[in-house]
Amino acid sequence: MNWASLSTQNTPSPISRPGILRFDAEQKCGTGSFPFQGSFCILITSNSRLQVRLDGDTGAWKRRLLIIRFEAPAPAKKIPHFDDVLIQEEGSGILNWALQGLGMLLKDIQAGGDIALSAAQVKIVDGLLAESDSLR
Repeated sequence: MNWASLSTQNTPSPISRPGILRFDAEQKCGTGSFPFQGSFCILITSNSRLQVRLDGDTGAWKRRLLIIRFEAPAPAKKIPHFDDVLIQEEGSGILNWALQGLGMLLKDIQAGGDIALSAAQVKIVDGLLAESDSLR
């Protein structure tokens, strides 16, 4: 599998044109980079607090961000082949949970055209944007 890391350095802002993202990608364990564009759903993971280069368009970022925090401590004891254990012991429950979430997502999209954030989620996004805006 090829992995790429995305960078917006020396490229237009990823929100400069609605619906079109422009990035330079650097192939992991490679020496070069390549440009690409498109409209994508992007998942970003971070081991530290994320900072967003707002480029004066806080509203655009607010419309596009959904932050999911994983703040629970690591388990005290690692379970070998945990993925297999989960599928064996909890597979049907995980599938039911995913289908329930899909139903909620489709309901949100039908009602408002997008994912509806809870008040707590809106507060998290607003906090990140305020922190990022204060960096100017």
